[in-house]
Amino acid sequence: MNLEIRYIEWTDSAGRAHWHDISAAKKLTPDSCKTIGFVLNETDDYIVVIQSHTNREDEAENQADNALCIPKSAVSYMTALFVGRSEAELDG
Repeated sequence: MNLEIRYIEWTDSAGRAHWHDISAAKKLTPDSCKTIGFVLNETDDYIVVIQSHTNREDEAENQADNALCIPKSAVSYMTALFVGRSEAELDG
């Protein structure tokens, strides 16, 4: 399985889950995130990337690790990366 690698900059929600002063809550801002991952699925609305995957011939044995679905509305920048192999090698 040859999967494209992407670098993605995106904005995520931020929060505090325990009791704290309201003044601390007022200071919350969204988190700026940076992700690099293998593209598993992409639509007009979102992109799914994974950290790692197996590359076995038996489809039932293929596994993915650390999947993340990022809404495209949260993405500020995205580009394809080619590491160690040319794009032609990845396609073949």
